[in-house]
Amino acid sequence: ASTEPRDRWSLDLRDVHDFTVAGEGPASVVKLVDTTERTSDWHVFILQGQARRVVFTDLVVDGNRTGLTEPNEQSHGIEVEAGTEDLVITRCILQDCFGDGVRMLGTPDANVRRVRIDDCLFHANKRSGLGVQRALEQILVIGCLFDATVSDQSIDFEPSGADSPTDFTIDGCTIRHTNRGPAVALTGIRGSDPVVRVKFSNNVVTGGPVFCVDVAQLTVQNNTIVVPADLTGNRIPLQVQRGGDSLVISGNLLMNQSVETKAALALGEVNQRQVSRALVTGNLCRTVAGSGIQVFSSDDVAVEANMLVAEGPCGVGVFVRSEASDVDGVAVRDNDVTANGTGRWTVGVQVAASDPHHVGDVSVVGNTIRGAETGVRFAGGGFLRTPVCGLNQLGLDVATPLDGLPALPEDALVVGGAVSRGGAAPATGGGRVLAGLGTPTDRLEANVGDVFQRLDGGPGPKLFVKESGDGTTDGWAAK
Repeated sequence: ASTEPRDRWSLDLRDVHDFTVAGEGPASVVKLVDTTERTSDWHVFILQGQARRVVFTDLVVDGNRTGLTEPNEQSHGIEVEAGTEDLVITRCILQDCFGDGVRMLGTPDANVRRVRIDDCLFHANKRSGLGVQRALEQILVIGCLFDATVSDQSIDFEPSGADSPTDFTIDGCTIRHTNRGPAVALTGIRGSDPVVRVKFSNNVVTGGPVFCVDVAQLTVQNNTIVVPADLTGNRIPLQVQRGGDSLVISGNLLMNQSVETKAALALGEVNQRQVSRALVTGNLCRTVAGSGIQVFSSDDVAVEANMLVAEGPCGVGVFVRSEASDVDGVAVRDNDVTANGTGRWTVGVQVAASDPHHVGDVSVVGNTIRGAETGVRFAGGGFLRTPVCGLNQLGLDVATPLDGLPALPEDALVVGGAVSRGGAAPATGGGRVLAGLGTPTDRLEANVGDVFQRLDGGPGPKLFVKESGDGTTDGWAAK
């Protein structure tokens, strides 16, 4: 049936309430008819108006993309439009659509709300299995299979206009991606209109990466993401860029098997939109090339308790860099940087302050590094403050334990103490222990009780104690 103008044909469920479309399994097929005419944006089903409490169950929705002469990529299996609420799609097969198996598209004044899609198979749809656009809230996608998407993402957030999706969960899905694009794109409309409260968890993704842009309150947990060896170009298994705020990335297995990929996990700024307030913890990253974890031009990021495994000639295990803007408030702690077989890292942990951008507060503490030429490296001339660096355990195969002290503003590191700096008032020191080059006298501001260990081989004393003057460069006594 058609109730749509301009040859927009579909089974139209406009304003339907309390309605079930039920089949008897794979033998129950609803399919677009073969035609030699131009089909425009035909859908198998469309929900719009005030559609409420509709259930699709136990049937096959077939877009018949190979039987249409001039199909349109806006031809979808189930088109869910503005005003639809309380929709369930369960135990269905959505296949061979020229557009998306399911597409959801609301408007700011008529959101699509409360949708559950579970136990469905999305197979061989040309554009996407699931297309997500704007003005959506309270969406669950659970236990679905996505296979053989032809041209675009298997799950594609492609919002436009205004009102990015909110409160969206994708859990327990298996995605076998078969084209060169990202397998999953989780994106907002713009920096001021991000997608909010998305949870991507317990999924298995093979054949392509997960790509995130303009996201807020994003959780990516307990997924397996595999980029295969035959995928060309830089296909980072999990990447967040061009705007991210309040992220939890934890417990994921990230496998990069492509020699052209630059990292297993990457956070970075694009177009002056940083990634900030991110917790990256407990991930296992295995890569044949590039870095393990990259944190470029991001603020307030903790990279902790991850395992980074080099399975080929790789770059940096954990790489922090002020690439497009400053970096501040980054902690790299308790990570295990290691190698497997003939794999090797160039550097275990590197912090690079690339002019004209700066690195502010940064700490590198308690990491275990093996299978690397250099353990910890500081590079570039843009450091604003003395980093904290201590108790990193190095394997016997690490030829250069520490590199780059001359790049630091005081040629030194804070390697111990109660706090990283003292105050300017008397008796406000933190009992710091510093290690660096040269002598501290008339060069290194400190508090009474601070200790400086000289690491270079120059003449003179190698141990100094600050005996007078808080927040000054004098008062150092050689021991």
